[in-house]
Amino acid sequence: MLMQRTRRRCEGTAMGATVFDLRPGVGIGPFSIGMPICDAFAQIEQQPNIYDVVHVKYHDEDPLKLDIVISFPDHGFHLRFDPWSQRLRLVEIYDVKRLQMRYATSTIGGPSTLATFVAVYALFGPTFPGIYDKERGVYSLFYPVSNK
Repeated sequence: MLMQRTRRRCEGTAMGATVFDLRPGVGIGPFSIGMPICDAFAQIEQQPNIYDVVHVKYHDEDPLKLDIVISFPDHGFHLRFDPWSQRLRLVEIYDVKRLQMRYATSTIGGPSTLATFVAVYALFGPTFPGIYDKERGVYSLFYPVSNK
């Protein structure tokens, strides 16, 4: 059974109001690949006006079976933590219309700046081949984790 815990404060106030710094292969905003889950919760607690709706998902019967996921539905992204080490292993952006990001001096995503394939490619350049899912009509791009 998959468990989900939800915390709601000032629901809906954060959507579209915050710009997250995007660091491909490293992280987004204050969240960095490899950070402990306790540090992620500390960031969330320190900024309740930004992270006003937070879902935490885990496998209740076998907690080491699946990733621990902290989801921000108002911002359109998930943080996926390894269940054994409890360190951030993946930032998954699933709704670029809800998440406005800044990379260097450019912004992308959010309600006013579409994050189309062409816009993402122009901003980040060629990286690794993506994966096209014909059924869903979705082309997924992946960026490697930096070993800094």
